[in-house]
Amino acid sequence: AEYFPSGLSKSILGKIEKLVQDILNKANYKTGQFNLDILVGHDEKFKILEITPRCGGNFLSQAIQLAYGIDMSLIAIKLSLGENIKLDDILPSKINYIYNLMLHSKNGGFIKYLDLQTGHPKPIKFQSYLNSKTMVSPFKTGKDYFGNAMWKFDSIESLYKFDRKIRENGLLLCQN
Repeated sequence: AEYFPSGLSKSILGKIEKLVQDILNKANYKTGQFNLDILVGHDEKFKILEITPRCGGNFLSQAIQLAYGIDMSLIAIKLSLGENIKLDDILPSKINYIYNLMLHSKNGGFIKYLDLQTGHPKPIKFQSYLNSKTMVSPFKTGKDYFGNAMWKFDSIESLYKFDRKIRENGLLLCQN
């Protein structure tokens, strides 16, 4: 899962920004969007898994637009047409609390149905690549996911509470 705004400290965000900028400079990547996958431990040590010149998938662009009002698709179009990007294009115009989850199964098995609402708020976006009674693999790599869901919250505290609940108890009803 990912959520916006980030819960990382300004200190760790600054370290990540410096390293990413160094990598982009060395790659001579001067203009354009990039997708960044990074793991940050409780000790604030981090590892970059991927930096690629693309917006990212799994509702990422939509999550950024809902959270901050930044239209990543419009920026990509402007860049591809050689247009200049204005500061207003990349500065947040709002702050919303968005939780974006890649759906997967811990144990695998036959999925009879998905219930994203029982005991949880209703997602604002949902996409599943499953048909009823579909066999899924346990999550090991990115190819093992079967959809995405996104929620909007009124406060960062309610987002954190939802995240803790998902991490402790899971979300989906997966019946073998």
